[in-house]
Amino acid sequence: MSNIEAIAGIDAGAYSTKAVIISGDCVLGHAVAIAKDESSESVARQAIEEAASTAGIRYEDVRSMASTGMGRMYLPSAQMQFGEASCLAKGINVVMPTAHTVLDVGALKSLAVHCVDGSPLAIAGNDYCASCTGSYLKNIADVLGVSLERIGDKALRATEKVDIQSSCAIFVESEVISLVHTRKPPEDILWGAIRALAVRLSVLLTQVDYEQDVAFVGGMAKNAGLIKALEEQIQSPIHVPAYPIHIGAIGAAILCSERLESSR
Repeated sequence: MSNIEAIAGIDAGAYSTKAVIISGDCVLGHAVAIAKDESSESVARQAIEEAASTAGIRYEDVRSMASTGMGRMYLPSAQMQFGEASCLAKGINVVMPTAHTVLDVGALKSLAVHCVDGSPLAIAGNDYCASCTGSYLKNIADVLGVSLERIGDKALRATEKVDIQSSCAIFVESEVISLVHTRKPPEDILWGAIRALAVRLSVLLTQVDYEQDVAFVGGMAKNAGLIKALEEQIQSPIHVPAYPIHIGAIGAAILCSERLESSR
């Protein structure tokens, strides 16, 4: 495997860094490193080393690296940097070419991209407000004592409609506490919060004039409750592609590979 032309793509997010190793359009390895006290560069190297290991190569065998995500400018080892929308469009075109709309929901940002043939045509984001992000649900989950990984499945067991009025990730905590005091079940509260988030995310999709075959990526793509709520809101299927949390990193690696090829 050391004779392959290995390219690394890095997606540096708020809480985790995703890395992939590709050769051509083929994903050879992927990994996630959680940010703790290390520098962004150290976390990125950890992710690349793990992805390289799963690909059967060494870190030193990686020919070139490209970065994207919120922390892309803090990775000096990456020879190239690309915007998130471009990477999402390119990545989804490789992994799920039938999708012309990508919705990426992470810890601190959400991004909807309408794309064709790997290029973004329209982009809508959450403008730095956490009301459209995973943090909104995490704050509610913390108040209820439920892990973020379990809230989607738990919300699907709701039996009563609960409307969550606050869209602020901070102020919603007080509203949830009030609902708990009125003995509203946690699953009903969670479903209300997820439905509220789905409404706001649907606005982003509308802003980019979304098409069917919407691809849902990012950390929240694992939330079964949010998938169902989004489908109900836009009256269209939501698809979770392969490598849902690595789409940006895949796109960065593909763009890097294309640029290297064009410079030959």
